[in-house]
Amino acid sequence: MGIKVTEIAFVGYPVTDLDRARDFYERVMGLQCTLDHPLGDGKRWIEYDIGTSALAISNMWPPTGRSGPTAALEVEDLDGAIDIFKAEGVSIK
Repeated sequence: MGIKVTEIAFVGYPVTDLDRARDFYERVMGLQCTLDHPLGDGKRWIEYDIGTSALAISNMWPPTGRSGPTAALEVEDLDGAIDIFKAEGVSIK
């Protein structure tokens, strides 16, 4: 059976220098910021809509050799997906 993924909602990429990253994505790549959300304590979440998905950059989590981009997937049936994850022993928080 499996989970039916319908699209990638966004890909979030951790950065250490948001101003430098924002300059690159806007000036060099030509993207337009669609969301700049301050999260307190100097943390921010910035998004760029690309087609039906979004690219997000943030300093919410530090980039390390063990971390990288995070993808959020939209599914057809969230409750069913949670049931499948639990059956597979995936921790849901």
